[in-house]
Amino acid sequence: MTNTGKTQLMLIIAGGVLLGSMPVVFGESEIKGNVTNTSKIQNSNNVSQGKGSEANLGSIKISESKIKGNIRNSANIKSSSNVAKGSNAEANLGSVSIKNSTVKGNVTNSVNIQGARNTAEGPNATANSSSVILDNSTYSGTVVNSVKGKSGKNIAKGSGAEANSNSVVLKNQSSSKTIINSVTAGASQDDNVASGAGQTSNKNSIIFK
Repeated sequence: MTNTGKTQLMLIIAGGVLLGSMPVVFGESEIKGNVTNTSKIQNSNNVSQGKGSEANLGSIKISESKIKGNIRNSANIKSSSNVAKGSNAEANLGSVSIKNSTVKGNVTNSVNIQGARNTAEGPNATANSSSVILDNSTYSGTVVNSVKGKSGKNIAKGSGAEANSNSVVLKNQSSSKTIINSVTAGASQDDNVASGAGQTSNKNSIIFK
């Protein structure tokens, strides 16, 4: 998708309540303007099971794209879950995931969660929960991840496992820019896990890989 005007992409649900999942997902796009996802999800859930699985939920996922503007994900969420189980699993919940992309602006993830859980079990698992992941991507502004309120678990179990919970993870890059990861005590309700084969985990962290 190519946008030439100044565009702000916003996901706002009437009455401020989103029931179910409505992530913002871009691939091979060029966007001139801000990317903003604003979602207030209540009794949550989300799932996705089979072969090429995924799931998202109150998240932004961008790959192979050029963004000239700020990226902002603002998710309230509440009783939560998310899952994603099968072979290429993934999940994300209240997260921003950017892969093989260029962002000329700030990246902000602001999540006020509650019951949470997340998961992502199968062979290429992953999960993230209230995290910002920049994989082989560049940005020119500040990265801010802000998590408040209760949350717990996260997991990621199977062969490619990973997890991350309330974290900022930068893969295949170094940075001289400002990175802020702000997690209130209430949001840090232990758990996180990442059990099987490729393991990993991270919690309330800033990671360079």
